[in-house]
Amino acid sequence: MKKSRFIALIMVVAMMLMGAGYAQWTDLLTVEAEVCTGDMNVEFTGEGGTWVWCNGEISEWATTTYTSIDGKTETITYGNIYPGAKLEYLTKIKNTGTIPVEIEQVMINPIECEECVLDEFLEGWIRVSVFDADGVKYAEHIENDITLGAMPEALAGITEGIRLLKDEKIAISMVFDFPCTVVNKDDLELRCCEFNVKFGFGQATCDCPEGEPDSYLVNNYPNGN
Repeated sequence: MKKSRFIALIMVVAMMLMGAGYAQWTDLLTVEAEVCTGDMNVEFTGEGGTWVWCNGEISEWATTTYTSIDGKTETITYGNIYPGAKLEYLTKIKNTGTIPVEIEQVMINPIECEECVLDEFLEGWIRVSVFDADGVKYAEHIENDITLGAMPEALAGITEGIRLLKDEKIAISMVFDFPCTVVNKDDLELRCCEFNVKFGFGQATCDCPEGEPDSYLVNNYPNGN
């Protein structure tokens, strides 16, 4: 009789323990993750232009063209230029991507001039201004007293390293004079100069390391231990 009561007691205790086990409170933590890349894109805005001035007014005789193609190429021409004329060019470049960019390289094709030294006679200045996303200018550099022939190198010197955040812009202005005091003017008639400038942009974020990515992460991740 005592033995049966003892067994019954053990069974009751076991059932109570099972019930207590099933009655424990639980909780669950979940991490939901998503990783997305940004994009890098820089474009001419098409807000620029070309002008030829004479005595403070737009020239009646000179001709100019300004074409912006797909935001990636601008083509400009000046025609029927003469001593006393002032040539002006304005262009704007915008970071339309989502990550910061930087001008890493300015590639220049040498100026080609048809049997003349026109590139040596045209003199002027370059102004490079940087604007934030709200259109507020926060940096500017002006290079004075340069010839058209020296323009590409000067432009490279003052633009390389410029950094643009999302929606920021660079404005590049150039003005060159055809001096009335130039000698042997007849030698400059019916002459042309041609050149092109290319801006190479890169991401202005963290440097991409060379070598094995795994070893870089292990050695450089702040909480890698």
